[in-house]
Amino acid sequence: MKLKLASCLLALLPAATLGQEVPKEMAGIWATPNCSSPQDTLAFYKSFYLWIGEQETALTGLTKPQAQPQGWTRLEDSDGYPNFFTVLPDGRLREAFLPDNADSGSTPADDWQTTDYESCGNTLPRSQVLLHGEPVALLQVLSNAQSICQTNRQACASELFAGIDVSGDGNLSTAEIARLFRVAGYLATVSEDTPASNDELVGVVAAALPVGPLIASAIINSFDYDDNGVVSLAELSQDRGTLIDQLEPETGDELNSRFNQMKEALKPLGRLLENFGQ
Repeated sequence: MKLKLASCLLALLPAATLGQEVPKEMAGIWATPNCSSPQDTLAFYKSFYLWIGEQETALTGLTKPQAQPQGWTRLEDSDGYPNFFTVLPDGRLREAFLPDNADSGSTPADDWQTTDYESCGNTLPRSQVLLHGEPVALLQVLSNAQSICQTNRQACASELFAGIDVSGDGNLSTAEIARLFRVAGYLATVSEDTPASNDELVGVVAAALPVGPLIASAIINSFDYDDNGVVSLAELSQDRGTLIDQLEPETGDELNSRFNQMKEALKPLGRLLENFGQ
């Protein structure tokens, strides 16, 4: 079970390529025009980024080609579209946008449209925390574990579970497991081919609020062998099959419908897993 849940977490990430990571000086959270009043926010991780716009949000894999334009960092989306960034002397991040009529191999020029972002460190702007805070925190956990997860699955599982264990007590509580499934639904939604509207994400998170604790309670009831109200990593290490397909909470029609919606939202994770580590 530990390895299966770890695999589900890995599936939340876009395809990653070792050795082609985002430059360290770009890692973190950036907002334009500033972190107090963000319109667009970029959260850069090792090989992917989360873009949070005023209306939409998208999670995209990134690769860094060997050939780089002078003074700029070229990062390509999962579909090969180029993005150009440079860190300015004053610490801001500048993004240059490829003109519609330009070849994809072009280098940024003075007449290209640009946007400057303020560094927010690793802190998400306050106005975005309610909807995006939990996913951003878990994405950092996934990013930190990404390299080891491509070489050592057992160590990967331990690393990821440590990130899920918010309290650090070596056990997973109802709240911690419910948080995981809320984030999984969010990330499954933004990991599709097109950006997800923020209204859609609000709906996914709202649907998960009553369902997540039901799933968490079912997991704890199934694996809490010492009956202490939480589950340890040792208890979860038993192979019990595909958990998400087997859970059926005893609720009324309305909650059962929401539960099924969450299961549908998690299906894209399996497809994303096939591309991980290539």
